[in-house]
Amino acid sequence: MLVSDEDEFTLADADELALDYLEAWDRHKLKK
Repeated sequence: MLVSDEDEFTLADADELALDYLEAWDRHKLKK
């Protein structure tokens, strides 16, 4: 996700990114 204007980046966006990251991390851990 690319944001052209910093003001467009909201806490909701950060939340979504964090959730995506956590899900990816969980999948990564389960693979090992």
